[in-house]
Amino acid sequence: MHALNSRLICLSLLAAGLASPVAWSQITTEAAESPSASTSSQAETAANITPTTQEGVLSAEEPRGNARLGSATVRVVAGLRTQYNDNIAYSEFNRRSDFIISPNVEFNLLWPITETNTLTFDIGASYDKYLDNSDADSNSVILSPDSALVFRLEVGKHVTIDFFDRFSYQQTPLDSPTIGNTLDFGRFENDLGYLATWRVNKVVELDHGYSWTKIIHSSDEFSYLDRDTHNLTHTLRLHVNPAVQTGILSIISFTDYEQDFQNDNAILQIGPFVRAKISENTEVAGQVTYVMGLFDDPTGTPGDSNFDNDDVNNVNARGSITNRLNQFISQRFTTGYETRLGTDSNYYDLAFADYSLEWQLLSHLSLSTRAFYEYGTESGSLFSESFHRFGGGCGLNYRLTKSIVTGLRYDYIEKDSDRSGNDYYQNRVTLDFQYRF
Repeated sequence: MHALNSRLICLSLLAAGLASPVAWSQITTEAAESPSASTSSQAETAANITPTTQEGVLSAEEPRGNARLGSATVRVVAGLRTQYNDNIAYSEFNRRSDFIISPNVEFNLLWPITETNTLTFDIGASYDKYLDNSDADSNSVILSPDSALVFRLEVGKHVTIDFFDRFSYQQTPLDSPTIGNTLDFGRFENDLGYLATWRVNKVVELDHGYSWTKIIHSSDEFSYLDRDTHNLTHTLRLHVNPAVQTGILSIISFTDYEQDFQNDNAILQIGPFVRAKISENTEVAGQVTYVMGLFDDPTGTPGDSNFDNDDVNNVNARGSITNRLNQFISQRFTTGYETRLGTDSNYYDLAFADYSLEWQLLSHLSLSTRAFYEYGTESGSLFSESFHRFGGGCGLNYRLTKSIVTGLRYDYIEKDSDRSGNDYYQNRVTLDFQYRF
């Protein structure tokens, strides 16, 4: 990082100047929309707003609690997922299919310790067992990205501070479009920090946050991506009226890789956002951010460096519209352009579009559908590629009893790359059962 020292100081001063009237928050629209949103860094990205492709079937919204433990509210869900996957390694030439058995459990706790202090704990855990390819079995318990411990402290009537530790362990490369040809992209991510919100008055709200994100990969093949990222975030949010929120958000992050293959970097993002309810059933949201990233100069030989000299200097944007057609059908469309930290390059740019629809067919039966498209281009390393990735799926959820829910889903994903060996396509059929205690 020594080569970056002077540039980092300049970048920090620039960020302070740009954000001095601002409160900081996460770069995603969701963070701009929610006063209590976490400053979780999404450290895989410079502006990680790509819609993700779900592995499972069931995602029905439920109240946090279905039992009491003293003054705490507790919710426990246990399930079993079975899946057929015809390309478990996301490979172009070495396609392997398998049946996967995945027991899983979800635990949620809400504990109002005092009138002003609240503790929440959420964790989702699962394990994947491959019937024919035991080398693909989970090498650890899978922890869902929603897993977190959060302590909320209210200071007076106008200030709220969330202290959080968010953690996850994932093994599939599904959410990393530049990764393929592997059975083990296992990575543990821990995000530790705080978010302070000051409700100045009925109109103005300020956020300030810090988070430290550490990512460790379980396989030596990807240990070159192990890193630490420190994030400072601010947001100024204006409640123009009950239907409209707008403001400015900014984030500066410093990433230090444990090995020299990827280049250490500092990235600044700043820009306006808006969220508006334009009718009783329709809501729109949008944001535009200027992104400037400075990367250390590559060192070593082509075998131990990505040899990428490119810095980031562009504009990212995201927009979404959510619409409830009637009491049975709701839909959402999201599109945007973002910059992500690379896996064999400094970064890559990703344009995307995503559409989803939920339809309550009967009182106990619902249908969900989704389609998405991505186009990505990597910065100028020795291993850079351009790719298209698209797919979609549909599923049925059926509530057998008050406590038992089952679901059946089909998903398809395909990647078309300009690098030989990086293409793949995959079909998945998933059957889920859940018991909600």
